[in-house]
Amino acid sequence: MEIYEKIRAIRLQRSLTQQALAALLNCDVATVSKIESGQRPLKFHEVEEIAKFYKVSLVNLVGYPKRYVEETDTSSAQAVLQIKLSKAKRDEVLKSLFGHSDVLDLL
Repeated sequence: MEIYEKIRAIRLQRSLTQQALAALLNCDVATVSKIESGQRPLKFHEVEEIAKFYKVSLVNLVGYPKRYVEETDTSSAQAVLQIKLSKAKRDEVLKSLFGHSDVLDLL
C-alpha cells in the first residue's frame, strides 16, 4: 500500500474529512484530494504533520516501499533505502523516528 493510500485509509477509518486534513496542512481540499490519489507528492514536513495528526509513528505511516525490499525468504525481508540529507535534516528525521538524533553514534 502506498503512503497516499494509507493516508486516505486512516482518514476514512477515523471518520475524518478532507477538510480537516486540509486545515492541518494549510491547503485546500483539492490539494488533499490530489495527495490522497497520488497525483501530488508529499513533502517530508507534511508527512510528519499527518503522522502526528493521526497519532501514528512516522515509520508505520511511511513503511518500506516494496521496490526497496528484497525478499530472500518468506520469514524475513531486508530493506535498503538511501536518502541524501543535510546533517541538520538527517538529525531531524532521526529524532522524529527514534526520539533522538544520536542513533548513528550507537552503531
